[in-house]
Formats: sequence, structure tokens, C-alpha cells
Amino acid sequence: MSGMPAAGNRSVSAEEIDRIKVSRIKIPLKAPYRLSYATLEYFDTFLVEAVLRDGRRSCGETTFLEGYSSETAGRSAGEAEKIIGRIRGIGLEGALSLLRGYTEDMPFLISGIITALEGFGMDYTGEMIRMPVIALMNGMDEEEIEKEAEGIKGGGYSAVKIKVGLQALEKDIDRIRMAREYLGENMRIRVDANQSLSFGELETRIKKLADLDIEYIEQPFPRGAWDEHAQLNGLSGVRVMLDESVWTVRDLEKTARTGAASHVKLKLQKCGGYKGLCRMIKEAMEKGLEVIIGNGVQTDLVNFMEARAYRENMLMLPGENIGFTRMRKRLLKSAAKVKNGMAEFADEPPVLSGKFPAGSEDTLWT
Repeated sequence: MSGMPAAGNRSVSAEEIDRIKVSRIKIPLKAPYRLSYATLEYFDTFLVEAVLRDGRRSCGETTFLEGYSSETAGRSAGEAEKIIGRIRGIGLEGALSLLRGYTEDMPFLISGIITALEGFGMDYTGEMIRMPVIALMNGMDEEEIEKEAEGIKGGGYSAVKIKVGLQALEKDIDRIRMAREYLGENMRIRVDANQSLSFGELETRIKKLADLDIEYIEQPFPRGAWDEHAQLNGLSGVRVMLDESVWTVRDLEKTARTGAASHVKLKLQKCGGYKGLCRMIKEAMEKGLEVIIGNGVQTDLVNFMEARAYRENMLMLPGENIGFTRMRKRLLKSAAKVKNGMAEFADEPPVLSGKFPAGSEDTLWT
């Protein structure tokens, strides 16, 4: 990798990295997950397993999503090989310092490796972490929506997310209207457009969304549409939440300065690991922004780390770290679950559950 800084003196110690294994795993989902720009049938995940000279082990992962960012599993493979070659055999702190310098260029890839290395320094309580999470409504017609609403209310959820952009906006508004009718007035309804809308089509229909009392609309416009987001935020009382637009502290500053959103979505794999995520949460809160945490396209390993950040930073709003609920097979032995609208994670060192079915795992580097 051109321009990579020197790793420095490589003193041998118990904190020295012995080896790192990276495997690309395709994790089948229980059902297809529809987004405005893709339909996922599996998670495309890089699993990172790190071992120190003293034999201690830790793991991390990153799950790629084409269309969300420019990073892809295919393009990241070569870069990862170079990076891992540079950090193998050096001390933990030196490796973490080197990696953090590349977070902005390759946030997904770097976050996965950093998560594995940060795990060596974490303390665990052994207690259960419980946090409110959303349910996702996929129904496209009234019969499906009514059935889903019954299950969501019976499941104790306080918030739902409805994806739009899969069809004409007017039809999506009808879906939201039916959801509000069947869910009742107390349920939080979040609307996620995944960058699929234009200001013109949304401006003419914003009053209809306001009348349905949605919590906010998430990332209606493309990543760089700061002016459009600022014009929309607060229009007719509808608030905006930014996700794909927010990756760095500079993005948080711009969000607050321009008034482009009242809420921001933060995910571990955008922030350079656990410490980077906690730093971004604190920065957002200091700037008066409401924080939504969690990734719906991520495994139980990182969803657990996001739950730890939720607890550490005393967040209150329902999280979205529910990717693990979509997986047919979990990465970890500890059984994360959702009960009465609350995600539950055992706060203990992550231990991998074992190998995946033949053909789903491809070891890239060791």
C-alpha cells in the first residue's frame, strides 16, 4: 500500500501480534432483506481472528453492503492483505495506531480488523445487556401489514422501521398510513428511504407524512445532498435522520452547522471500531444531535459491540443493531435474542460458534 507509514520498532512482548486470519463468509439470511438499491439473501462478511504471542485470541468482523458505500469485499481483499502483512508481529498499540490512520479511506475494512484487536483490552461484566430495538415492517399490502402489526405489538416493540423507495412514493405513504392505523398512535414509526428520493417529490408530500406522525425520515437524498436535507429538516414538522452522509467528526459538524438533520445513525463499522464509535457518539451528543445506534446489515458480533456502546454512552432511543436476527446461523456461541422488544446480549468475551457449512467460507489470509 503506497504511502503507508512505517510500523516503528518491533519489540517482542506479550502484546505482540502473532497471526491474523481473515475469512470471507457468506452468511445465509432467514428471508431476503429488501433495500431500495439491493435485495440481500446473505451477509458478505470478513471474519477477523487475531492471536497474540501469549496465545490470547480475539475476533472482529465487517459486513460489506454494495450501494451503501464504495467499499466492496472484492476490492477490499487486496488492501487487507497488505495491511495485515504490516501489523503482524508488532505490538497492539502500534498496530491500532497505524490502522486508525486509514479509517476514513477504508472504514468498513479497518473497523473489522480494529474490532478484533480492541477486544484484547476489553473488560466484560458477565451481565446481560438489554436495550430497546426496532422491528422492521416489510408488508406491501394491507393484509400483510395488519398481520405484521399484530406480531409487533404482541412482541412488545416500541418502534418500527418502514423502508420506502421500492415503489412510487404515494404507494409507500399508503403503506405507512395503514401501518399507523394498525400499530396505533403510540408506536414510533421510522421511515427509511436509503437515498432513493428527490426533494421535489418529497416536498409535495411532506404534509402527508407529517399527518402520520413519523419519528423521522432517514436519508431521503444522496450522501452529498446537504442543502436538500437542510431544506427538508423540520418542514411541516418532519425531522430528518442522516446515515449514509455521516462518517466522520467533520460530517457531524456539518450536520449541526447546516441543520441538515436532527438525528444521526452511527454504526461501528463506519467509525473505526468500538472506541471510534464511542467518540462519534460523544461528539454527536455535544453538538445537540440525537443518536441512533446500530446496523441491520451486521452480525451478532458487532451488534453486541454496538449494544456495549449504547450502554456505555447511556443512549435512550431504540437501536437498530438487529442484523443478527436475520442470520440463519450466528457467529458467536452466546445466544443474542430479542424479547419483549428488547435485544439481549451476554456481556462476555466473544467466542466463535464454529465453522460454517461447506462452500460458505473462504480463508483469504493467515
